[in-house]
Amino acid sequence: MGLRFVHRCGYASHYDHRSRTSSWPLPMDLTHTELAQFGEAQRILRDEPAAGDVFLVSHPRTKTFIQAGVIASVEARGRYDHRTPYFDAYTIVGDTDETGSPGRGRTMRLNRRLSLALGDRFLRWADMDANGGMIRYNRSTFLRDAAVEVAP
Repeated sequence: MGLRFVHRCGYASHYDHRSRTSSWPLPMDLTHTELAQFGEAQRILRDEPAAGDVFLVSHPRTKTFIQAGVIASVEARGRYDHRTPYFDAYTIVGDTDETGSPGRGRTMRLNRRLSLALGDRFLRWADMDANGGMIRYNRSTFLRDAAVEVAP
């Protein structure tokens, strides 16, 4: 949830009306998990979030990614029980509500506690190597090379 929001904002904010193309470098047709794998393949996953990063939230039990958004700012850092590090971030999330629950249909600015150690991921898309402003990407080739299974 929220991944469509991230892509729409990114695409629109990088759209060139003269060429009728967008230089938004993240592929628009990936699932949350595929986006994390894409980030790893492009070497844009980061250990700490920064303003502008795309984040992926991991479900605590299933360890699957369930939500995406954009980091507006990083407000603080800390540790759960003096062991597990986390970041308090001000975020923008689509398809959610004021509690941060996915699938609720609203776009919200939320304070979130995110943790790499608990499975959350941070994609620094601005560090991608863009070829003339456009990333070369083929979904079927990427999925084959990454050995990603796609549900029917």
